Amino acid sequence: YYDADNDKKVDSVDPTMVAPLPAKKYIVFSHPALEAEAGVVWDADVDLDYSGYMIKTVGDTVFMKVNSHYGYQTVCLAFLREVIGYERYAEDTIAYSKDGSKMPTFDLVEKPDFDLVWRSGFISENGKTGSGVTNSRTFTYINGNFVHNSFDYLPYDVYGESHRKWYSDVVTQLVHGGAGIGQLCYSAHGDKEEYALMVENYVNKTIEFMKKKPNVDNIVLGQMDVIGNDRVSRCTCASCNAAFSYYGDTNAGSHLALVNNVARGVAEWLETEEAKTYFKEVAGIENKTMNVLVLVYGSSINPPVQRTDGGAILFDENGKGLPKQQKWFNVDDEGNVTEEDVLDENGNPVYLVCEPNADLFYCASSANYLHSFYEAENNAYSNMVKGWSGLGGNFYVWTYEVNYYNYMYPYNSYDSMLENMRYFKNQKANHLLYQGLWENKNNAAFDKLRTYICS
Repeated sequence: YYDADNDKKVDSVDPTMVAPLPAKKYIVFSHPALEAEAGVVWDADVDLDYSGYMIKTVGDTVFMKVNSHYGYQTVCLAFLREVIGYERYAEDTIAYSKDGSKMPTFDLVEKPDFDLVWRSGFISENGKTGSGVTNSRTFTYINGNFVHNSFDYLPYDVYGESHRKWYSDVVTQLVHGGAGIGQLCYSAHGDKEEYALMVENYVNKTIEFMKKKPNVDNIVLGQMDVIGNDRVSRCTCASCNAAFSYYGDTNAGSHLALVNNVARGVAEWLETEEAKTYFKEVAGIENKTMNVLVLVYGSSINPPVQRTDGGAILFDENGKGLPKQQKWFNVDDEGNVTEEDVLDENGNPVYLVCEPNADLFYCASSANYLHSFYEAENNAYSNMVKGWSGLGGNFYVWTYEVNYYNYMYPYNSYDSMLENMRYFKNQKANHLLYQGLWENKNNAAFDKLRTYICS
């Protein structure tokens, strides 16, 4: 905590300081012992989640309460706004509307509309922290990748020969003279033994990556990118094709099922003494959690939900998609496919929904972001969002504020991006990433204004 009388950070509790605490000038961050000594009572009914915070004044001491390291960022910025009128418009533009001569009496309970907001236009880590934009600790990076990372988990040059069924039926191909990039096969070509080994390796790799970044709470199991002429969008083996057709012309059923299995394995490991001891000793974390995300993108953009005979998504009375019964598609040596119900331990049919620690990262790269998701131009993508909303899981959103065919052209989506914020908030999204001119310092079309709006 911070000792304002002596202008210093104090890392340990001095008994001579604790007794008269309410009469001293301290700023205290989430310190239960000092809170109890001062008689601080927090509102127990408020869910602060990642980025919410409480600020309360007791005597001359200001107490702050958060749930995560994201919360420390938001609570510090809230404190600065109240005390000195802090407002950061850009890297080099900060305004102060108060002189800081008087400390307010605090009794604040606030939670941002979105727990995590990440702006991908150029901004330094310091700028992100100072403007309220979530920094790069949001996701686990694997060899520099955090979304298109299938082959970072299971490199083809390592496992391809011994576990060929882990990979798509086309791993490399020549298209317009270039070498293609394959995908994983989310069904291991209908081979249950190979599938179990693939899941096991995915879980072990995820644990390995978690240990390297113990303070990060999100990891994406994403397919390789599918943009351009030299890419393979999905596996087209007999098992994957059967699943693709069954779930509504989407690869998302097989993809989500794989993510669920990995998420379940990660959750089980986190309950072991090995995991608890590791995160407590290495990072001081008592109850480590990890959200495993399916990348809802490309051939996995359509939700694997119930549909009409014509292919339209069926919605419940709340406008959410209806989960579909989960299936496994076996393939014999002759290539014949047989359908099998997935059952729980009691022999009941399983419906495909997110595991408690499995979440959705919705990336509609083909939507028209010059229009909002309330408008007819994006009706198909809006229906997809509503379809996915019936499958549970936290909802992370990746939008696009750039024209890749004319990268420096002014992309005037300021009106629509605000409407999309409202739309995704109504859909219970808790994370927004706005992809603009990717880490480009010479931004066009008031792009730094866009960064400020996003913050």
